[in-house]
Amino acid sequence: MSKALALVARPNEVSEAKAKALDSKLRSEFIYLNIYNLGDYQLFLESKALALVNRPNEVSEAKAKALDSKLRSEFIYLNIYNLGDYQSMNRFEAVVIGSSAGGIRALSTVLSALPSEFPLPIIIVQHLHPDSGAYLARIFASKCSLKVKQADEKESLKKGVVYIAPPNYHLLIEDDRTLSLSIDAHVHYARPSVDVLFETAIYAYRDKLIGIILTGANDDGSEGVKKIKQMGGYVIVQDPATAEADVMPKAAIAATNVDKILPLKQIGPYLLQLVNRFCKNH
Repeated sequence: MSKALALVARPNEVSEAKAKALDSKLRSEFIYLNIYNLGDYQLFLESKALALVNRPNEVSEAKAKALDSKLRSEFIYLNIYNLGDYQSMNRFEAVVIGSSAGGIRALSTVLSALPSEFPLPIIIVQHLHPDSGAYLARIFASKCSLKVKQADEKESLKKGVVYIAPPNYHLLIEDDRTLSLSIDAHVHYARPSVDVLFETAIYAYRDKLIGIILTGANDDGSEGVKKIKQMGGYVIVQDPATAEADVMPKAAIAATNVDKILPLKQIGPYLLQLVNRFCKNH
């Protein structure tokens, strides 16, 4: 079965033969198909969830809606990026989280919902006083099952490990997926900055990145989530009504069409469900 074709049937998993048959049919007619969640997404003309390019002419609205209806009746989720150049079925490869005021409590709630065998690295920027020290890693380690550490220069990212940006340093992810620290100027009056982390992570992980914005009192992270969405990644934002400071989540929601807005207590369980659905090696 092609690893680019990730199908979940109603209610049973799609057989390999059926998946291959649909793959062959789509390959013969379409250059590009991108459907994110057939249970959630909006109509063809209202959202850009369904993007079809015919050979050689653009697909008609009627044909697109007919295919949409057929897929809705059989599948919960279909995600094909380029029918000529398939990507791995391991849909996600890293999680980045940004938070500010109220973030320690919020991060503790999210991390405590994740098991020690969580299959992705989690990289976090929490706005800190420059002289805070490394206490955050100790706090989170005492509240969750994951390994938690302060990020180090040139460190390679490992699954199941939480990396915390050190105080007074920007945390970046290089193209080779190692960490880098910087004392460049503050961004949004902050160092570390959520946007700096998110905007470097997206070039390392592209569409395989999950970005999460939690409570905070400024708009740091809003540009980062916009770029994550532009590159095909997935964005979760804390419901502002459940945030100790609602400016950061509101700014993220205003910046782009985020995938999920959830109360704080639902974010950790939802993240685990989302990752387990697509990471076959979990």
